[in-house]
Amino acid sequence: MGKTILIVCAAPNGVLENRKPWMQPGAVMELAAMVPKDMDYKVVGWDESAKGPVPAGLLEASSLVMLTGLTPSYYRLNEIATFCKEHGVPVIAGGRDVIGWSMEDGGLDLLAERYPSFCTTGMSRDLMAQILSDSARGALEQHYALPEGTPYEFVIPDRTVINPDDYVAKCCIRSSSGCNRRICGWCTVGGHSLYTKPTEMLEAELGGVKGKHWFFLDTSDSFAANRSFVTNTVLPIYKTSGMRWGTEVAVTDLLGPDGEGKLITAMKKARCVVAYLGIESVTRSGKIAGKSSRKMAEQVIRRCRHEGIIVIGSLILDVFGDETVEENMETIHWARKWLDFAQFSDVAALPGCQIRKDALVAGTITETDWRKFDGANPTLQHNLSMERRSELLTQAYVNFSSYPWIILRALRARGILKVPVFLGGKRYRRGIPGL
Repeated sequence: MGKTILIVCAAPNGVLENRKPWMQPGAVMELAAMVPKDMDYKVVGWDESAKGPVPAGLLEASSLVMLTGLTPSYYRLNEIATFCKEHGVPVIAGGRDVIGWSMEDGGLDLLAERYPSFCTTGMSRDLMAQILSDSARGALEQHYALPEGTPYEFVIPDRTVINPDDYVAKCCIRSSSGCNRRICGWCTVGGHSLYTKPTEMLEAELGGVKGKHWFFLDTSDSFAANRSFVTNTVLPIYKTSGMRWGTEVAVTDLLGPDGEGKLITAMKKARCVVAYLGIESVTRSGKIAGKSSRKMAEQVIRRCRHEGIIVIGSLILDVFGDETVEENMETIHWARKWLDFAQFSDVAALPGCQIRKDALVAGTITETDWRKFDGANPTLQHNLSMERRSELLTQAYVNFSSYPWIILRALRARGILKVPVFLGGKRYRRGIPGL
């Protein structure tokens, strides 16, 4: 077997020092699963965040290199593509950064400058077969895309191309893809329909990992956006698997139309142990269109805590452009009190998102280094300086990860969950600079 497809998930700065990435690159495994078996290719996956920079020799020996990555990997994606061009290796790029740029005015022209070939939509088996056939005869097209309105095509990921031991969450599954809401200005996923995985495929996928892992993450973009599908299909399958799991879910979806939060109990009965909530703002709750209020978030967290579900919350410190230091400190204090784990961030004005489009018109983008579009760095003008916001972001993590609060949250957790909350708190603390 002399033909090799190398699927590379590019990282901004190579491997994470002394830390495993949280999640596997789902795109690598899904792309691998779409390669037709009768085309006689060996498929190799390489995640730079887990394994470091892909070796030059591996790139040169490949029949086709497929690139994927997020916007902070902008320069690294360009570097790999340039290397491939210089060494005569066919290369095609896709993924969230490429899709985001395709949504920008002039974005297709920029992509054409960066890559000999690129795909600006999701992938399908038929499109994969076309790309491989074109590549084999040396005739890759510059731009590939599925027709507008094409439903998302699910596959059972090829888990052999990624080593699960390289990640904290050794198993990830997606019960749905996309989001049917267009409410988050910093998002390039929402508003483009929600697709659900076929029941038989979801059952087969869980059957394939059962006994190999005790826990998995459902990495759906908007778990429970289709309440009927989750209630009638997903939760019964997850319960039958016997595995514990976690997912990202909206506060409003958890509360439900009656506001009673019955879905939380149903998720717990299906062995859910972790819920990631996109809360975003507590000082101006309800002012982000379609997002939950502070009161609703607290109601959901109480219910999760009662059911024994660990709560991770996402909070953006500069989303409105005029938050004060006092508001930031209130947010930090609230997070310490209510959340088991917190993700604090600043707005990343990513290519293709509405907040970036508005900022381009207003001339309020302040960051030009794409490696910093990761949520850990300010990218937009604000009443507070970029330096002050960076200090507040660091302070948020330092304050949240102090040992008294780690111990308090562990003691507050129910039963055996005290152990992962405490150990997770220690690991969280190790990732904070200066601690």
